Amino acid sequence: MMITPPTKSFYVVHAQGEATDQIMEKLSPSTAADIKEIIMISADFPEDIQAQNEMDSTVKKLSSKLENITINTIHNPLYIPASAEQIDEVLEADGEDNFRFIGMEGNPFTLKSTRIFRGNEDILEARVACHAFDLPSYSEIIRLQENKVLN
Repeated sequence: MMITPPTKSFYVVHAQGEATDQIMEKLSPSTAADIKEIIMISADFPEDIQAQNEMDSTVKKLSSKLENITINTIHNPLYIPASAEQIDEVLEADGEDNFRFIGMEGNPFTLKSTRIFRGNEDILEARVACHAFDLPSYSEIIRLQENKVLN
């Protein structure tokens, strides 16, 4: 695993439009019409699996009454078994061990991203991330990927 333990994880949910209305109806119905956008940040979790499960549960609950939506989930290939080609799609290498992370909107610590939209309108975006740690070199990332398996 590329994450250097102990590294805590968390999730962030950014809701707009109809998703905001759903949240506010549960939290504070009297102010629901006044709130147009919500950003929720979870507490820290000791590891990423629990953070991902909690985020998935939150997204499912918030989207359960939304109709005609598209859900798009992306996993960061640095943290799951991935080919060298998939790794190269999110890294811009400059020499053997220097690189710039260009995937997941430029945040190498985002593990998973889920977006819900209707047409071109973003309704909800949720991300699981871990706190920053020293990233290994490009060659070390490739080596770690070669030995990675899912349990």
